[in-house]
Amino acid sequence: MLWLAALACVLLQQAPEEPALRVGDAAPAFAVDRWLRGEPRATLAPGRVHVVEFWATWCGPCLADMPHLSRLQRELGARGLDVVGVAPRPDEWGHDLASIEALLARKGDELTYSIALDAESDSKDGYQGVFHGRTIEAWMGGARVGAIPIAFVVDREGRIAAIAPPLEIDGVVRACLDGTFDRARAAAEYRALLAARQALEQVSAHLKAGESELALALSHELLDGPLWRDARFLGALANDWYGAGASGEGLALALRAAQRASELTQSADPGALGLLARLRARNGELAEAERVQALALALAEGPFRAAIEREFAAEKARPR
Repeated sequence: MLWLAALACVLLQQAPEEPALRVGDAAPAFAVDRWLRGEPRATLAPGRVHVVEFWATWCGPCLADMPHLSRLQRELGARGLDVVGVAPRPDEWGHDLASIEALLARKGDELTYSIALDAESDSKDGYQGVFHGRTIEAWMGGARVGAIPIAFVVDREGRIAAIAPPLEIDGVVRACLDGTFDRARAAAEYRALLAARQALEQVSAHLKAGESELALALSHELLDGPLWRDARFLGALANDWYGAGASGEGLALALRAAQRASELTQSADPGALGLLARLRARNGELAEAERVQALALALAEGPFRAAIEREFAAEKARPR
């Protein structure tokens, strides 16, 4: 998940349309151009649980999530799990077949799940003008998801069990495998989360308008409601307050949201940790901020790591 605006893997503008694909729906058609790792297959195998994750080589958070997806495949593959990373078609930001193959060569045996290149689509613009490919446009575009990495968990009956960042899917995956997954409950919770996403946009509008009391009241309502279970939007809430120069009660709320996001992602999301470190620094907890920042840097690489370093240094340099 990424909440650092300076990075190339940005949170894309959420489209206003209601999503056509939600938790509980049948999974869309799955089509790829070629398999770059793993056994080729024409479709998702019936009777197995699948994680279909979308990623790109320029997306730092996507690379940071790869060890987690590999662990899931190693631990749960024998129980019926197949993890598939689907890379979109080549784009203008350096994501292409050569960069994918170079990344796979560098990762070597560390990466234990299947990787495929998406099939060409008939669309000229793709999804949001960024993501091109028949599968990513049908799945991510259908769900109106705004950022990668994003994982779709598909249960044994071929229905969507979760739409969430890879670090947040473990519980759903295990429930699908052992037969305890409650589809109706998950679908209801996802509908509530979509409604909360709309309300989160109102928080941003209140903050931009200087209406801090209204923003604070709505933020508390969201934090203690559907957002409590979703690290993406907890991070977005915390980042909204951070960007608005949070102090006092607003800073306390942002810290609570960021801490919860870190817990939900098992302290393995460098973007979430980097945001938490900056909030700790702003709150005067410099030793704890440095500790959390070190965790974030240990998990990140390349431009993503550099951006986390840069933003933390800028926060520490702020007048106190």
